[in-house]
Amino acid sequence: MLIGQSAVRMREWIRMNLEVNFNVKKYRQSWSDQEIEAAIKGVRIEIKIEGEKCLSSFVGKEDEKVWEIFYAVWEVIALYDGYFYIPVSANVDGIYYDIEKLYGNKFRKTDKFWKNRATLLGQGDRGIDENIIVEYMNLRNQGRAQGKMTKLVINTYFSILSVAYKEVNIEHKLSLMLNACDGYFLNEIGQSKGTGGHIMNLVGNIDKQKVQYGLGLMGIPKSKITELFGGVRDEIDHYFIMQYSVGSYAPNLIKDADIYLNFYLLCIVGLAMRITLLERIGGFINQKAKERAIDFINDRLILSCQFKDRCRLPENQMEQDLYLVSKEISTRGVNGYQK
Repeated sequence: MLIGQSAVRMREWIRMNLEVNFNVKKYRQSWSDQEIEAAIKGVRIEIKIEGEKCLSSFVGKEDEKVWEIFYAVWEVIALYDGYFYIPVSANVDGIYYDIEKLYGNKFRKTDKFWKNRATLLGQGDRGIDENIIVEYMNLRNQGRAQGKMTKLVINTYFSILSVAYKEVNIEHKLSLMLNACDGYFLNEIGQSKGTGGHIMNLVGNIDKQKVQYGLGLMGIPKSKITELFGGVRDEIDHYFIMQYSVGSYAPNLIKDADIYLNFYLLCIVGLAMRITLLERIGGFINQKAKERAIDFINDRLILSCQFKDRCRLPENQMEQDLYLVSKEISTRGVNGYQK
């Protein structure tokens, strides 16, 4: 009889049980594999990330609260990993739930281009607890009613990386990301430093010397970085030629390098936004992971433009070596004779 009463009480407490299984990007397992258990605003969550799979469950009394916590956790993990995990199955109280309906907003479908280039910031430890998730919810829900537009800033960031923006040209994506950085500063800090200063405030959360190194590969002086970011945004947005925008350096760049420079800037400010949001909500970021993320962006620039500088990361060094070997073979022939 007591067991029966206990079961009834348990059913009354567990009003909703949401279970979602995801596919995730394969990282080194010692970095990625993780088990998370937490109680957040009355919702019990369990997440197990192992290999290329992620199993999750969200249990609570109030349906609305369970959904609220689920989406907040999904988004915070997307900030740690750089993309939204891909749901492969879902059920509510054991009943099948439509995955397309699960997405809610299309910005939760990350384009493969960004997923393939994503780097893990929560290396070995994605910080997920009540304090972090509640702080994120408070931040991302700041809209017009609160006298801010932070909600739009975060939605814009996720949208730029989504499949919905796959066909949007690089200049427009860069413009939106720079505007998001500028908007975040204005809403969360509020002191006017000019467009370039606002953006550099966020970029400053990355190793500035590494950013200077990457831009230096393109012939951009260290002293002109602030003007570069501000100039790019103003030129693209207002169609007004700026002295230190990307276009001003284009004549001295190798063929199509200006396109790579736009992608480089987009990746830089996107990473800066991720780091800024995570640090703002108290998320844990492994310092080596942060450095690795910027090294990865610099390496991709070196490989894309075929610069002579040596890549920093082993996997990119291997790609660089393979390219050099194939180029040597193409030039000399497999037997070492000049073609």
